[in-house]
Amino acid sequence: MNDADEWARLQDAWGADAPAAPPMPDVTAMIARARRQRHLILWTIAGEWALALVAVVMLVRDWPRATANGYMLLWWVYFLLFMVVVMISFTWTRLAALREPAGASLRDWLGLRRRRALLSLRLVRLTRWTTFPMLPAPFITLFTARDAWSATWSTAVVTMLLAGGLLWARDKARRMKAELAEVDALAREWLDEPQEGTQDRTTTA
Repeated sequence: MNDADEWARLQDAWGADAPAAPPMPDVTAMIARARRQRHLILWTIAGEWALALVAVVMLVRDWPRATANGYMLLWWVYFLLFMVVVMISFTWTRLAALREPAGASLRDWLGLRRRRALLSLRLVRLTRWTTFPMLPAPFITLFTARDAWSATWSTAVVTMLLAGGLLWARDKARRMKAELAEVDALAREWLDEPQEGTQDRTTTA
């Protein structure tokens, strides 16, 4: 066996033992997932505004009783102004997540995943920030209800809504942080993007 044959044998051995390259991310599946998320965002916006409409109808129905008490009227005015700010903030953030890239490159759709994850984290912060101003709501419904039954169910519903919002925010934050970590890992592997902080260290050096 000459040197050429030995070299060929070594190359074959190295090739057999070489680890298989990881599969490239499926951009088609990524696009399909983004389109499903888009539909979910649209349905969420419609559902939120439908609930807001129900709240307005209930307010109109109880308006004579609300205006009969100065404290109750003050609470309803505060609640209405607060909910207008909340609805506009949530809807504006969700609408920003609807924009999708026109092409089919991995960079564009990874960028969309990163942008939607960051917008979801913004919704998490909005949920947490807007929960605290509404903490008096269970007590307001408890003391202003028409009877004991209304006080019980309305206080329970409001408390469950506030607690559910905080639990949703905690779970959403955990999932979106995992999503950002996955997107960053794919970008480093397939797009040669530097790790966070690398560019700053290079500039400083």
